[in-house]
Amino acid sequence: MGEQAKISQKDMEHLKKSRKHKDEETEKRSVGKVISNVIAWVIVIAYFALLLFGKYIIPQHQEFLDDINVFSKAAVTNNWIRIISLCILTLSISAVLRFFIGRMAGNKSLTKKTGVAVIELLSSLVKYAAIIVLIFVFLSALGVNTTEIVAGLGILTL
Repeated sequence: MGEQAKISQKDMEHLKKSRKHKDEETEKRSVGKVISNVIAWVIVIAYFALLLFGKYIIPQHQEFLDDINVFSKAAVTNNWIRIISLCILTLSISAVLRFFIGRMAGNKSLTKKTGVAVIELLSSLVKYAAIIVLIFVFLSALGVNTTEIVAGLGILTL
C-alpha cells in the first residue's frame, strides 16, 4: 500500500512538471503574440503617417507616395508597393472591425439579445472577407481580370 502512495506521488510530481512546462509554453506564445501585434500596429501607424504626411517628409519621391496611396488615380509604377499597401490597408480595416466586434461581445446586454454565436459569426465573416479581398487585390495587381472570376463565382453560387 505504501508503494501505491509513492506511485501516485510520482504521478503528481510528473503532472506538476508537465503543467509547469505547458504554462511556460503558453507564456512564450503570448509574449510572441504581443510582440507580433506591436510590430503590426507600428507598421500600420507608419503606413497611415506616410499617407497623411508623406508629401512633407519625402517630397522628392512623389511616385512612391502615389504607389502607396491606394486611392490615387496616378499610374502605378511599382505593383509590389501597391500590393503591400493594399494588404496593409485591408488588414488594418479588418483588425479595427474585429476589435469593435470583440467589444460588442463584451457587452452583456447586447450578447443577451443577439447571442455570442452571432457576434463570433460576424467576426469570422469580417476575417474571411478580408482574406478574399486580399486574394482579389493580389490577383488584380498581377494583371488577372478578376471580374471574370467574380462573375464565374456568382454563376456557380446560383
